[in-house]
Amino acid sequence: AYDGDKTYADKFTLRFAIGHARQPGYWGWVMPEGTLVSEDVATIMPGWYKFNFAAEKVYRNRGEWYKKAWETLLKSEIVPDFVVINSFNEYAEHTAVFSADTSDYPDDYPIEKWIDKDGNPAPSLYWDMTKVYIQKYKEGHTGE
Repeated sequence: AYDGDKTYADKFTLRFAIGHARQPGYWGWVMPEGTLVSEDVATIMPGWYKFNFAAEKVYRNRGEWYKKAWETLLKSEIVPDFVVINSFNEYAEHTAVFSADTSDYPDDYPIEKWIDKDGNPAPSLYWDMTKVYIQKYKEGHTGE
């Protein structure tokens, strides 16, 4: 057993560890049921998709999934210690929130173009939403 310095050993906790790593849907960031809020952490994501992966694709739906994720957190009576936006620029799994121009993606490309409710290209849609919702969260977690 390790008998070295354990000064920070009590600073880490594992939560929501379920299933087996080899079982599809139990690894990666896929959250098909949406945001889970606990006293420890809430994870927010705008969507999810990975090529050649058996788990269900989580569609962005022009920002509606991301909006729902944040609204779930804001309406929760639980106030977590941390809010994790699962990725800033993870474009491979389609969970990125930082600005990206997806307008040149072919229509048959297996990921969604970042467009607004009117169908217009919106490269900063998720980054803009992120800033707005972080501010709402900081202003007060209402639990309503």
